[in-house]
Amino acid sequence: MPQQILLVEDEETILNSMADFLEAHGYVVDRAQELAAAQALLANYRYDLVITDLRLSSVNRAEGLSLIEEIYERYPWTKVILQTAYRSPEVDAECRLNRVHAVLDKPQPLPELLKVVRKVLGGEK
Repeated sequence: MPQQILLVEDEETILNSMADFLEAHGYVVDRAQELAAAQALLANYRYDLVITDLRLSSVNRAEGLSLIEEIYERYPWTKVILQTAYRSPEVDAECRLNRVHAVLDKPQPLPELLKVVRKVLGGEK
């Protein structure tokens, strides 16, 4: 059974290119451009991995971190990768506290993203 991934990214071009790339490598991928859409998908589907951006709006907030907290409250088995162009020691500390499996700087080349996804999910595709 293919592994299920939820991508949460507010930039449509990035979202679609990541999703298309991961789908081409055998993953089933759902897409969300905002926090509410991601929450709705998480309420109805089980994911092996969630890849989320830190900031999901132009309001300069860290919605990705609140999404991660929600994921682990409801689905402690789900693995999480956080992507951000705004990495800081505070973000890294928050990610460690929230058991994030990997933190990636944006932009991330798609082949590098795939390597991290495979490592986090514990298998080759």
